[in-house]
Amino acid sequence: MVCFASLRWLSCRYVFSPTGVLALLVVVAWLVTTPAWGSSAAISSARLAAHLSQHQQQLKTSELMLMNEGVAALGQHNYAKAYDLLRQAYDVNPTNTLVAFNLATTLEELGDATRRTDLKPSLYAEAQRYYELLHARQPQIDEVTLKLARLAHVQGQWQQAQKWYGQLLAQHPQHGMLLFGLASVLDDMGDTAQAEATYQQAIAHDSKALPAYNNLALLLSNQSRFAEAERLLRTALKHQPTYLNARLNLGNLYLKQQSWKQAAHEFDAVVKQQPKLAYGHLGKANALFQLQQWEAALAHYQQVEQLMPEQSPTITYYMAIAHFNLKRYSQAQNYAQVFLAANPQQQQQPQRALLQRLIVAAKMAEAQATASP
Repeated sequence: MVCFASLRWLSCRYVFSPTGVLALLVVVAWLVTTPAWGSSAAISSARLAAHLSQHQQQLKTSELMLMNEGVAALGQHNYAKAYDLLRQAYDVNPTNTLVAFNLATTLEELGDATRRTDLKPSLYAEAQRYYELLHARQPQIDEVTLKLARLAHVQGQWQQAQKWYGQLLAQHPQHGMLLFGLASVLDDMGDTAQAEATYQQAIAHDSKALPAYNNLALLLSNQSRFAEAERLLRTALKHQPTYLNARLNLGNLYLKQQSWKQAAHEFDAVVKQQPKLAYGHLGKANALFQLQQWEAALAHYQQVEQLMPEQSPTITYYMAIAHFNLKRYSQAQNYAQVFLAANPQQQQQPQRALLQRLIVAAKMAEAQATASP
């Protein structure tokens, strides 16, 4: 998110809004009906100007208060409150560039926070509308153009995203992160050859453009170019050992190559750095499962259940098998039944068949244990 402070240089002229015009008419009507003072029946232009100036100052003070409170709420990630305050400030003065920028940013953040809901498209579209108004008014502001490129990208508007990145790169042709942004668009479009070349350009112009290393490694990994992908991720981690995305993807790369111990090592580093990251626990659990360390795998799967409940229908498959191998037949059957209920019959056929056999085997094992003296 572009910081509010970085845009303080923008002009902030005040003009009358429709609300201001209505208030002006009220002031004029009051002045016209006021009894004459002294011998003069007319209201001087200076007196009218004083009243108008006072009203203008009141509106401006209200606008600044709303904007400052809205920006403070935005900084605290209280996006609903920020939207309410900044929307009020915008209604007072739609031409205030700072208000419009922060309102658009709030909508963008709300869209990011609700990516899994149906609300996302309308939030992004509304944010995009405000940024477009800003761009039309002051096209030289790179931050606004970058926001438009990013929003077009996340909404799948590939041509628009390329257009905005193209405008920025025309001014900054060797900017590593702009090249990375364009490469990401090309990557998502499926133009992998051009995306790879553009990621390489980004790295060549900015050796610390870490997301370019990460995304290029993912692209190469999907082509089974594992050694190249590993070198890129290792280089990114050399630049920044705490770069979490690179560490996660290195773990996933080792899972793809069935290097279970190396995968477990990388995911262990992720979990230590970010204990509440569900994907770190999921990767560690999967690696431990393949190493047949059932108890440890279950501990991490249970963390995933708590941190990311939507993964439960998937991981119950592995939890059922782990419990079965620990001879906890009742728990194994329970998790197997959860998986079978959550996954339709036309899907996951091999997993369903295995768990159905597991349930039968668990019942037989329980019966044998009960029958034993």
